[in-house]
Formats: sequence, structure tokens, C-alpha cells
Amino acid sequence: MIKTKDYLLENGFLWNSNGLAEYFFKLYVRDQFQKEYEIVRKRYIRDSQEYFKNLAAIEGIKRYPTQANFALIELETGILADDFAFGLLVKSGVYTRTCSDKIGLDGEFIRLASRSHDENEAIVKAIKEAL
Repeated sequence: MIKTKDYLLENGFLWNSNGLAEYFFKLYVRDQFQKEYEIVRKRYIRDSQEYFKNLAAIEGIKRYPTQANFALIELETGILADDFAFGLLVKSGVYTRTCSDKIGLDGEFIRLASRSHDENEAIVKAIKEAL
């Protein structure tokens, strides 16, 4: 296991890094980083699970199970995914990814990423209004 930033610098391992990677590496080696990261990670997981549960409760869509930070949603109301995504963006500022180009998905699908608790609530509200 790599011990410290100084070890990497002395042995030339950061030579190929960019400034952004170096910045995050300096954060990673801070004493409090792991504790702070654990708090944020657990909050994000909890918020995502709540978000996915709230999406699954919306009539007119079907949410598929995922282990990722996004939800795959099938639109069951007859609206085209492209039209739905465009409407969400224009009316509510919510960006979604349509899955029209994904092989094996027959139907109208969109992908929604989990964000912060407040943003997730706004997305759920926007979807309900759009349907």
C-alpha cells in the first residue's frame, strides 16, 4: 500500500498526474478524510435509497432495481422518452439521459442519476408534474 504523498513524489509516481488528481490525492491523505468521507458516503446511500423508493411509487413509470447511483425508468404512459426528457429539461431544468440508443431496451426508458436529497425531491416532483 502507498504510504504518503511524499513517498509518491520522491519516487516520481505523480509525474503523470494532472493537477486535479494531485489535489484530490492531497485530500485523501488527510487524517480526517476517511471519517468525513464515511459520513458523506452513508448520507448519499441513504438519500439514494429514499429517492429510488419515491421514484418506484410514481404511477405511470416502472423503476428497475439497480446497484448504481442512477435509476432506470420505463415510461408506461405512452409518451416518448425523448419528448419526456426534453419536457423535464425545459420545464423543470432536470436533465435526464434517454436510453433510446441502448440495445436490448424495448420501450421508452430514461436514466436518472441520484443527486443530493433536495435535488432528488425536486426531480421526483418534476416527474410527477410531467406525467
